Amino acid sequence: MKTPNQWRKKFYPVPAQEVKGTPIDFIKHSLNKWKGLRELDQYGLEVNLGQSSIHCAETGDMVLWVDAHDCSLCHGYKESSARHRRCHACPIFQATGDNCYQEYEAWDSPSKPDPEPMIELLEKTLQFYEAKEKQDENP
Repeated sequence: MKTPNQWRKKFYPVPAQEVKGTPIDFIKHSLNKWKGLRELDQYGLEVNLGQSSIHCAETGDMVLWVDAHDCSLCHGYKESSARHRRCHACPIFQATGDNCYQEYEAWDSPSKPDPEPMIELLEKTLQFYEAKEKQDENP
């Protein structure tokens, strides 16, 4: 069996707070993490239902929070007001006109976490930015 450390190296090699670069770099970092959530069981990982985290099935050690704390987009594009996080600067909002709350709720489900809505949203956002980058290169 693959190990939790191997999962982290493959799907979350750089902490969200340390991601630098273009919107595409931030989107790809986030997308890679979410795609990795499809493969948790292959790496001996489980979801801690109701707490938005993944942990080692054998030891119970926490591996990663799956929320704004470990989201490169949230770290790179946050606009904090006194009490509320606004997402207007986030590439997801820029590409779709909406935030990711609905897609995140599918993951944060108390019964069966589903990463697919967030993966679809991130892929759509990535396509938007790649098309925009191509357009900017060839005006």
